[in-house]
Amino acid sequence: MFFLKTTIRALLLTSTVALSGNCNGNTEKSNMPLLLAGILASSPPPGIRFKAMAGASPLQCGKDITGHSAFRTTGTESFSEGIVRTFHIAEIMPISLKDLRLYVSNLTLLEADGSETKPASIADGKWQNGSVTLLDFEDHSGDCTGTSDTNSLIKVPLPNKLYKGIRFEVGVPEEFNHQNQALANSPLNVSGLAWGWAMGYRFLVAEFVSHDPTANGNTAVFHLGSGGCFMSAPYACSRPNRAVIDLEPPGGYNPMTQSVKLDLKALVNGWDIRAGSVSCHSENATTCASPFANLGIDFSTGNLSGTQSVFSISNE
Repeated sequence: MFFLKTTIRALLLTSTVALSGNCNGNTEKSNMPLLLAGILASSPPPGIRFKAMAGASPLQCGKDITGHSAFRTTGTESFSEGIVRTFHIAEIMPISLKDLRLYVSNLTLLEADGSETKPASIADGKWQNGSVTLLDFEDHSGDCTGTSDTNSLIKVPLPNKLYKGIRFEVGVPEEFNHQNQALANSPLNVSGLAWGWAMGYRFLVAEFVSHDPTANGNTAVFHLGSGGCFMSAPYACSRPNRAVIDLEPPGGYNPMTQSVKLDLKALVNGWDIRAGSVSCHSENATTCASPFANLGIDFSTGNLSGTQSVFSISNE
């Protein structure tokens, strides 16, 4: 954290000068300790920061979300058609978030010289165990039904430097995916993210409800997890369904100044809940094909296919 260290050194020097006395030899009190405390409290913690959005609208429980983003047309559609294409989420608006949680693993930072760095994840006893991190964006308010605790950070020791990019998986590694959830260490002991019928985990849970007067109460439910699983030991699944997210923005990636954006609107691109609720539990090709493709996963095989459009690097 070069910027923070440099700032602290400068403030310490200023504090020393202030305490050394004035022209009359009197020692004056300094406010530097308070300034230092403020800087330390406001500086971002070391790690990979995530933020959840729907287009340009921040995702927040208890608040109607429109999904607004910059208006653009192709020149062939009417203004109203452009509004629908640009603003709506699953063809309706507004929505209200119900749940958004995901497991992230296999974090890799891509160096400018082509090498790769795998930072050591911190086991904090709650959100990450050293291999897997749980990101939780719901806070039990509004239509959200989980707990009030949230987490949007992968805690890892990082220097303040520019990387070529970042890579991570959305999913629980196979060696942890078929354990007894009740006996697992946190964050793999969350009952709401365990798939008992498949002896595995939900890698990503995204749910919202329509507050659009024309489709009020219709829901969208997306649960990503391994598919084609055998229901008895030794447990195995024929479709892994783990998304590998590779982000290499043109200007590089600095974890101290940039965050990873998860776009719910992009995840459900291709869904339409105007006529009724839609759900995907990683088994139905009719409803799962679009969000799987948006994550860069081939639904039929569970392997990587194509380019994902759900995650990006944000400068905000």
